[in-house]
Amino acid sequence: MGVPRWIRVGAGPALVSALILGGLLGARYLPEKKPSGPEAIGECRIKPDSVRDIRAEKVLLEAPRPDRFGDVDDSALQCAGEVAMAAVSRPLTGSVAEQDVREFYAKLAEGSGWHARDDKNGIYAATKDVDGGCPWLFTVIPAQYGYQLQVVYLPSGVDDGKCSWD
Repeated sequence: MGVPRWIRVGAGPALVSALILGGLLGARYLPEKKPSGPEAIGECRIKPDSVRDIRAEKVLLEAPRPDRFGDVDDSALQCAGEVAMAAVSRPLTGSVAEQDVREFYAKLAEGSGWHARDDKNGIYAATKDVDGGCPWLFTVIPAQYGYQLQVVYLPSGVDDGKCSWD
């Protein structure tokens, strides 16, 4: 016993029509899902002016000898949930001892307007007040190749109250 011909011929078009009609009506009458991610906190984007200013900071331009820098990465952006941050980072490769790196960057940072802060996870950390609220956070952390230097800032479209490192 087979499926009647009228079901085989009519079921496909009826099913497709029902799906299209359901999609149109559902889009019009069903409640919208609450936004999450970048759209939940606004136009979360990298700030080109901040990136330019951070790239000019001495802490990302000077290295203890004989260490050397890798390329600057200014594309880091996180806009998920309660955390919003952007960063400019630069690898520092070489063989200078951790204590010497700490002393070098402490002297350099504090001489150029940064304020030291406690950092249990890294080698050195400091903040710098900037116009617009949330300060920048500079950190030096150990990495596989030497050290990672990073300046974290608050991206555009995010309320200053979301500054999680302040």
